[in-house]
Amino acid sequence: MLLLVSKEVEKIEGITELTPTCQMGCAFCCYFPIIITEMEAKLIKQVIQNFPEERKVKVTEHLA
Repeated sequence: MLLLVSKEVEKIEGITELTPTCQMGCAFCCYFPIIITEMEAKLIKQVIQNFPEERKVKVTEHLA
């Protein structure tokens, strides 16, 4: 599962040209709330909007 998360993070890094502070094997965000800035939220929203429609629906349903 962590490999899948790592690959998704790599995709997002490529799109946003940003690098997260977490590394392979880090599971902090899986167990504790993570506070993000408004700018980070906007970047996440932008990335999600660029997902293929099926993936967007899955993410939206999961967040709901």
